[in-house]
Amino acid sequence: MALVLKFETDADEVYFVEATSNKGVSISKWSSVRQYLGEFYQQVVLRHLEIPRNDEMASRLEIFLQEAVGNRYGMSTAKLFFNHRPSLKPKQGAFIDSDRTFFCSELVAKAYKVLGILVDGEKPSS
Repeated sequence: MALVLKFETDADEVYFVEATSNKGVSISKWSSVRQYLGEFYQQVVLRHLEIPRNDEMASRLEIFLQEAVGNRYGMSTAKLFFNHRPSLKPKQGAFIDSDRTFFCSELVAKAYKVLGILVDGEKPSS
């Protein structure tokens, strides 16, 4: 699971943001990796998110990406089976603690919370 994005500054390219065990959270150009995907997957499915977008969302996404890219991959079984209580320590970034790890679907859920698509604070991203 990944976020698929297009940017005005590079309108002919498609990017995706994902959390993988070997690279952590990274952003890649589709044109750079599509030739290798056949080694791992028979097909890739894209689900377009149809929501109204605005400048605030774009700004929040930019900050989120700056904070998320480079974070490590992680999957805590405790997070999967028990209610995760938010940390009481203050955030080091606007949206993400610098020591935060992400599982692939958790990264997408956190991005949706930052963008206001999902309500933050009701359920953990995990």
